[in-house]
Amino acid sequence: MKFLRSAESRLILLTAFGDTMGPLSRMMLYWHTVKYLRPAQITARIRFHRAQPKPNLAPPPRLSEGLGPWVAGARRAASLSGPGRFTFLSEAGSLVENGWDDPAKSKLWRYNQHYFDDLNAVNAEMRRDWHYQLLNDWLTANPPSRGSGWEPYPISLRIVNWVKFALSGGELSAEARHSLAIQARYLTQKIEWHLLGNHLFANAKALVFAGLLFEGDEPDSWFRLGRDILLKELPEQILDDGGQFE
Repeated sequence: MKFLRSAESRLILLTAFGDTMGPLSRMMLYWHTVKYLRPAQITARIRFHRAQPKPNLAPPPRLSEGLGPWVAGARRAASLSGPGRFTFLSEAGSLVENGWDDPAKSKLWRYNQHYFDDLNAVNAEMRRDWHYQLLNDWLTANPPSRGSGWEPYPISLRIVNWVKFALSGGELSAEARHSLAIQARYLTQKIEWHLLGNHLFANAKALVFAGLLFEGDEPDSWFRLGRDILLKELPEQILDDGGQFE
């Protein structure tokens, strides 16, 4: 398990920073990654990078009826300090200065922009106007499949945050609900089997959330896919003492 976690960490490094490394450093990192991978991860990585799914822009399924309110658990600290102004990793930025994919910001900082954690953070209800502005800006600036926000991990965290937002008093516009369905469809084609670990868990969780927010045959298929992954991963990722293996 130690080797597996080490390999996963290297895969994440390659995904986030591979393009910035020198040829020799990149080659050595690839070697020390691949030698610990399961064969299924190697083939899954090849399939993942070959897959270039086209976003399915069909209208969204209907919303489920009778869903109860979301019961919030522990909340993160707020990351919005004003309309379109963020602080992630102790580093400030704004949409005016940085947009949604500024290469001057680290990949992890940009990922955090696309997570939308602030929708459900401490005292989020007091920042609803900022949230609506942020949602509208994201929908305009991030068309399907373009940019960091459409990579599977940020999609996964964003889906969950948008669904929680919708169940806890926030309102998703028709455009946001349509986007949510497009994101869920896209995610089914970009499951991170090559990374496993928390990335795969987040993919599955997002599909369960989206599958429950909507109803019909299509969202049922999202739910089943997410559920099946979770049932397979829980015995491996949750240790005997209840801790998560990462």
